[in-house]
Amino acid sequence: MDILEPLRYGKEKIELEIYDWPDVSSMFVTTDHANQYLLHLIKEKNEEGRRLAMTEGIIMSNNNDKTIEKACDLLAEKYKTLSTKYPSLEGIYTSINAAPSMRDGAHQNWLYYSVREEHITRFEPNGPRFDEKHPSYPMYDLLECIYDKMDITWDLANNKTINYFNGCRATSTILALLDVMGIDMDQLSRIETDHYRALAYQVSESIRDKVCKMKPLPRKGRRTKGLLTYAAPIIHGEEEIEAIDFSKMYVKDLKQYLRDRGIKIKPGSRKTDLVQQALKSQNKLEVV
Repeated sequence: MDILEPLRYGKEKIELEIYDWPDVSSMFVTTDHANQYLLHLIKEKNEEGRRLAMTEGIIMSNNNDKTIEKACDLLAEKYKTLSTKYPSLEGIYTSINAAPSMRDGAHQNWLYYSVREEHITRFEPNGPRFDEKHPSYPMYDLLECIYDKMDITWDLANNKTINYFNGCRATSTILALLDVMGIDMDQLSRIETDHYRALAYQVSESIRDKVCKMKPLPRKGRRTKGLLTYAAPIIHGEEEIEAIDFSKMYVKDLKQYLRDRGIKIKPGSRKTDLVQQALKSQNKLEVV
């Protein structure tokens, strides 16, 4: 992400050209595109020797106890599974979206679970008082639930507000990108407050330009339980792939799985043929 590289060096202020953009969320990167780009970046880091994982994101459509408990169980189960499967795993990235009601709109954070430190870092772009000002968004309750269930601590990535506009998807992604890239988030102080929106827009445009050349995110079959693993560490020069039981997928889900990977489906293919194609694609180290 070249746009963020200047934050790696020096102490001079970074100024970005300000345009007369409307303060609307449609300007900024979508959650799916942010996931696609982070997946690409994490795979690059793993090829360089890092040992990172990334999961399918969590969506909480309301803030009732059952919704929070379900999200908590999904994350805790996935964290335990990946930590056991990859003993040298460094950490796991996951996007979280919460929309307690149509009136409140949606809010996004990224999480990074450090397996080694047994600690979750929450990338909240609205600063340390977000939970106090917006108690209807259950981010805090979700993390407290994970703490109770797994006995792992959590905190905010930094105490700085960088989302002074309607751009939580882009700004939370910026924080996650800086973390993956190994850039100190304190360097964000080099950017004037009025310029954060310009940065969020430019990062969004860069991601949109790049993901159009990438494969779409995998789709989950109707019978698939738990969170998908989007990226995993490389084992002995190859990426170990989490198995999917293709035999339990519906035919239309199998076809979509193959289409998402650019695999042609022969006319008149039976389910057994589709299952074999899917298995072959998995053996070629496609992301699950």
